[in-house]
Amino acid sequence: MRFLRFLRLLGRWVWNILRVSHILVFGTLALVLLIALVVSLFAERGIRIPADSALEIVLEGNIVEQRSEIDPVSIALGGEDLPDELLLSDIVAALEDAAGDQRIKLVVLRLQGLLSAGPAALHRIGEAVAGLRKAGKPVLAYGDIITQPHYLVASHADAVYLNPSGLVEILGYGSFPVYFREALDKLRVSVNVFRVGEYKSAVEPLLRNDMSEAARTATRDFLAVLWRHYTQTVADARGAKGADLSGDFAAVPDKLRAVGGDLAQMALAEHLVDGLLARDAFDDLIAERLGIKADEADAHRVDLATYRAAHHAASFGKDRIAVIHAVGEILDGEQPAGTVGGDTLSALIERARRDDSVKAIVLRIDSPGGSAFASEVIRRALARAQADGKPVVASMGSVAASGGYWIAASADEIWAAPTTITGSIGIFGFIPTFERSLDAIGVHADGVGTTALAGQFALTRPLGEDARAIVQLAVEDGYRKFLAIVAEGRHMTAADIDAIAQGRVWAGETAHRLGLVDHLGNLQEAVDAAARLANLKPGT
Repeated sequence: MRFLRFLRLLGRWVWNILRVSHILVFGTLALVLLIALVVSLFAERGIRIPADSALEIVLEGNIVEQRSEIDPVSIALGGEDLPDELLLSDIVAALEDAAGDQRIKLVVLRLQGLLSAGPAALHRIGEAVAGLRKAGKPVLAYGDIITQPHYLVASHADAVYLNPSGLVEILGYGSFPVYFREALDKLRVSVNVFRVGEYKSAVEPLLRNDMSEAARTATRDFLAVLWRHYTQTVADARGAKGADLSGDFAAVPDKLRAVGGDLAQMALAEHLVDGLLARDAFDDLIAERLGIKADEADAHRVDLATYRAAHHAASFGKDRIAVIHAVGEILDGEQPAGTVGGDTLSALIERARRDDSVKAIVLRIDSPGGSAFASEVIRRALARAQADGKPVVASMGSVAASGGYWIAASADEIWAAPTTITGSIGIFGFIPTFERSLDAIGVHADGVGTTALAGQFALTRPLGEDARAIVQLAVEDGYRKFLAIVAEGRHMTAADIDAIAQGRVWAGETAHRLGLVDHLGNLQEAVDAAARLANLKPGT
């Protein structure tokens, strides 16, 4: 509900004003007025869930582990929209709460406009939907266009309905990067790349016009794991109804011809959906399932934000487990939510270390990596907490690769989903120079320096040989340190780690088999593991 989210943003904005202004009297008055406003609004609105309600969850926008930080002033002035984000934890918690909520008679999944969601996140939502069915709570899914991510969740529903004018879009997983080598040559840009690791392919688009065999092998392998889990999930959930994604996708055109080119009819014929219903007909079906008249349905429909607000109640005992999120690219210094700032995250870890009520830390990671320096700052902060006797458990979301693995490497236990993208233990750097581009338009750089290194890193000149040696040696040293950190944390030798590192990306399932991950499981299972390590009761 945008109203509830705006209140949270308004509160954060007022608090920032108080911090910056240092005007205690007026700041305190503003805070009191804000609290009074929130209380009065909730008192007037009243959040009540009627009996025989349908919990409707609209899977749209971006499903994230942590919301991005935004500027409430820009929103108020119309310069920025609220980001279209859904918290994974909110979706899972609502589904789990609904399983035992007698007021919720039916759960409806509305499938529309999903922009991004990692496979691990989608599988976690699917597990929660399956839990509803096990609890005897019916689940219906509906979409105009049901995309591949949508369908992974929808397949767990009791029934899936499609708009007669719609389609189910399942194409499989693929990775097709864009390569720039020829374009850079035409622009006369010199790309100086430094890396360690045969499979560290992030810089390949700058060096090649196609995918290397090493990158092709690594990518094919982890995508195969993801696709196997996808097809097996659908087979387990809908196999009894005849759904089967193991066939030859080259036969799709022939199957479509057989139904006269009607994509919705093909989805029905392939048992991917249970029926074709227009939007109004599906709404009528919901009313029928609830046992109410169609014109009464709106009063019995509860959206995700309203349901979470009605259920949200903070409860803190004397012993707690801190769950700290590391979401986004890892960057140096202080950074806003939606990215991982080395100083920002380490400060949060330090607060948890100093808090006597916090008995263990769970680091929830959903990051492709970034700065090695910031990654080490974060890892050192975690090591200090461990030195103080607080267990640290790393829980990997959809991706925890490169620097995302670095910050997990020293944890007491590492948990991942089978479809987590992890590994990528390697180091790279690149420095573009533009001397040839400038030469082409008659611009030239020349001069003198006081040392042999002066000017060797200038982007207007070719990168000097000494500069090349310095960067390559630093990258190689960074790789050796990365190996040593992982080897110590995993209780393996550096040589053992090097054999499975080299920048190669692994699916969580494979990483578990290789020893890079201790356990396969979700965030709650990682929290339970932290409780066990801290000698606390599960559910703390």
